Amino acid sequence: MHVMDRFGLSERKACRLVELNRSSKQYKPSKRDDSEIRARIRELAEKHKKYGSPMIHAILRREGYVLNHKKTERIYREERLSLRKKVRRKLPARARVPMERATRVNEVWSMDFVSDSLAGGRKCQREDKSIPILGMKSIPPLPDSVLRIDPVLRDFSP
Repeated sequence: MHVMDRFGLSERKACRLVELNRSSKQYKPSKRDDSEIRARIRELAEKHKKYGSPMIHAILRREGYVLNHKKTERIYREERLSLRKKVRRKLPARARVPMERATRVNEVWSMDFVSDSLAGGRKCQREDKSIPILGMKSIPPLPDSVLRIDPVLRDFSP
């Protein structure tokens, strides 16, 4: 410590002067041997090429290795096993073609489902199974919060 060398202070006095806990000054980090886990992670990454660090971590946990997911990710990254991000290929632009108009009844049909909620939270939905497009009338408002297909189809029937 610089203060101890420069001013000839004891460790206790120097730590008190710079407001540092003596235990922090005396701490010596212990290097853990991760070689077994590193080898297993490399082996799993080689065997399962599509697995990322979360899947490999899950396999290690099932095998009985007790380690934090952050440690697994750190080792995975240090071993340069990270999966490459998939680049999405652009599809060629398709020519836009306008839809053909119906010329007869029953030539084109439409499916519809509308759902909403009222201010009180009650669901209001209308399910229309299949409705012919040609000769279609507007759907009359019905005084029911849930509309079924039967009353709607009654208006369309001949």
